[in-house]
Amino acid sequence: MQVLVGLEEELFLLNKMGFLSRFSEILLHRLVKDLSGDRDRLEKARKYLMGIQWEPNPSQIEYVTRPMGFSELEEAVKFSRKLIARAAIRTNQLIYVGSVHPVESNPLPLNGTHVNVSISSNGTPSNKLLAAIYMHIRNHLPEIIAVTANSPIMNGRIHGLGSARMMYSRVLKPSGPVIMRKRPVSFIPWRERSKTRYGVIFRKMKLFKSELVFDPTGDRLKEIAIRGPSTNIPEDIHTTKRSSRVEVRGVDNQATEEYLLDTALIIAGLAYEAAVLVGKGVKIRERKNLQRNRSRAIRHGIEAEFILDGGERVKARDSFLLMMDRIKEYIDSIGSMSSGLKEGVPEIIRIGMPEIVDQEKFSKLEEKNRVVTTIRLSGGRDGISLTGERFHVTGEVKGLLFPEYSLKFREENGIVRKFDRIEKRYWLLSKEGYIPLMESDDIIKAITPIGHMAKILEKLGES
Repeated sequence: MQVLVGLEEELFLLNKMGFLSRFSEILLHRLVKDLSGDRDRLEKARKYLMGIQWEPNPSQIEYVTRPMGFSELEEAVKFSRKLIARAAIRTNQLIYVGSVHPVESNPLPLNGTHVNVSISSNGTPSNKLLAAIYMHIRNHLPEIIAVTANSPIMNGRIHGLGSARMMYSRVLKPSGPVIMRKRPVSFIPWRERSKTRYGVIFRKMKLFKSELVFDPTGDRLKEIAIRGPSTNIPEDIHTTKRSSRVEVRGVDNQATEEYLLDTALIIAGLAYEAAVLVGKGVKIRERKNLQRNRSRAIRHGIEAEFILDGGERVKARDSFLLMMDRIKEYIDSIGSMSSGLKEGVPEIIRIGMPEIVDQEKFSKLEEKNRVVTTIRLSGGRDGISLTGERFHVTGEVKGLLFPEYSLKFREENGIVRKFDRIEKRYWLLSKEGYIPLMESDDIIKAITPIGHMAKILEKLGES
């Protein structure tokens, strides 16, 4: 049985202070220049990578590996990260391998990892096998999401052990069960016209005996999808059968290669188990409470509590470990695990949460958007005018509340894996300029911008 795995990993670009750097085009230009002058590195890139993709936000970039045996995947991942980090350093940037920027994701932009897996005995998986792999992995998405959730900080606040990416993503939607149907004619929605200009495509019945449908409109932006010409996805209709695979997108980025590779290995192990079940004639049906457990995994991560088919409740970690006991033999036949996932320990618990230093009472106002404030300063304060000059102020001041961040992080050869400390202090933008605030200052009044505008309009009406 041939098992092929491919990875797509989205990365952030940072400046030297740790904030998003929106210069992906400059980075790719530098990367092409470097590869053009280094034959060995270019050949390695051609061996391991399909390419490097644009993302909608210019502070993001994505590498896509070729499908390969698991033994090659470790070298491919390490090479790809180092390749992009090297170009980042040469353009005065860094890369961050997280799913959420702890300060600037609000909630976008967001990163994720896509794991592509294909299993076959002749290089081309059958539609029946693809459907079984899809359904089997989909049934275990709650466990996968729970152990890979890795986005604990968003917008400068603690989000917890759940997946902020899955919670706030505008494109990752729940996937439905797959059905197989004969369909010589495919309808392409008008909104997909940028991918193919055809509205109706006629298929050859001998080549396409059945079509795999998990979304009626062919939307591929799901947490799990079947890819290839036997689906109703517009972009895949003219691809080859050998490209057929199952793509799992509901995975947060993992900071270390060990956790990233083990995540891919677990998904490949589930796919292998599905192939064995198909060989035994087992029909894989949707688990009860799948969507409820999925929602719990997204919100609570490894601390979630799942509902079993009989109504019993079980901790997400225990459910994951039961799954691991069952698929261990399939995992061992593909590769070996090296991270804490063997014991059901997510990476966020292994490497720890960032420390947040905050002026809490001002942070609560910002959280409620009550940022138009009147503050009584606890003592004299030096501010900075809009023209850069210093001024002194005492007593009550009025203005707009806003935070300033200072980020401390670890960087290794251009790669940032974790933010260690997030310091958050507040300023007031007044008529005179910028005034630093202290925890000992008193809040006299705080209102939202809309509330403030309503009061102004009310006064204008009275006059």
